[in-house]
Amino acid sequence: QPWCPFCQEDSSVVMCLHCSCTACHGKHDPDSVLLCDGCDGECHMACLNPPLLSVPEGEWYCSRCTMRGAD
Repeated sequence: QPWCPFCQEDSSVVMCLHCSCTACHGKHDPDSVLLCDGCDGECHMACLNPPLLSVPEGEWYCSRCTMRGAD
């Protein structure tokens, strides 16, 4: 993940609108974050509707990209 000019990757910053989960904006639990193959947006698996329990195989697209037909 590239350096964020907004939160500056400060570990004391727990939420960021620019470099975190697009659903909850939290920077916690980076091991459960999926990266959209369409827009590079990030989302925790637990924040999805419905939530995912494991990383999907192959490409994954966020709901915005899916609605736009990116998949």
